[in-house]
Amino acid sequence: MPALKYLNVEILLLLSTCMLVAEHVVHVSLPVTAYIVVPAATWAVYTIDRLVDSRTTTLTTGRHTFHRRNARWLIPTAGVSLLMAAVLAALSFPATFWIAGGVVGLWTVLHIPLQRSHRKRWAVVKDLNVGVVFTVAAWILPLTQWWTSGSGVSVLEWLPMFGIMLCTIVMDILFLSQLDYNHDEQQRLPSIAVALGWSTMRRLQFLLLALILAISVIMSITTDQPLRAFIAALPALLYSAARFSGPVDLQRVVLELVPTLWILILWT
Repeated sequence: MPALKYLNVEILLLLSTCMLVAEHVVHVSLPVTAYIVVPAATWAVYTIDRLVDSRTTTLTTGRHTFHRRNARWLIPTAGVSLLMAAVLAALSFPATFWIAGGVVGLWTVLHIPLQRSHRKRWAVVKDLNVGVVFTVAAWILPLTQWWTSGSGVSVLEWLPMFGIMLCTIVMDILFLSQLDYNHDEQQRLPSIAVALGWSTMRRLQFLLLALILAISVIMSITTDQPLRAFIAALPALLYSAARFSGPVDLQRVVLELVPTLWILILWT
């Protein structure tokens, strides 16, 4: 069913991949349930936000229509996902994980007013904050485990990879916003692409690409792990993927899946 793309399952794959990479980089071992709790809670919160959005607006985009038509089963499914996440977390997570998860949860709640705002001036902050929250959500449990376990990995060893991931996620968001540029402009929807304009978006993308390449080269030299240098190819691939000609929906899926190559690059 083509409409299933609005469930955004590929985002959960990206989130899980980012968690695996973070776990690998800081040399810790998360409980298996973490890979159920975090994606399930993320999907539930995302779906609930979309359901509320579809009820409080008259927009007739594919996403809004999908959530209106399928609210009857999406609402209980989101509720079950949240309940399952809470139960599994209560049974398997230490107190430190609850505190860390609470910080990200509060951050997400504070983000909702930005998400609801239709003011163009907030669009840049809103979309950039999505990238920051997503990256922090992927890293918060591995870093909490790293902090409490004393794995021996220094901040300087994991911080560059965190920076690469954050920049790539933000660049991904910029590309996705550009795909929706014409639609958002016609519907008068606030987005970072509409707020900044096409030329500024391009300059920002090249700046992020240059930053990622620089960090990757430094990592390949300072960590004595040349394999890390291949990370530099990922943003270039992402940039190329965003420019290929094809259906917008296909481009969107490609953009959301390409960052999962991190796991292949780091674990080859």
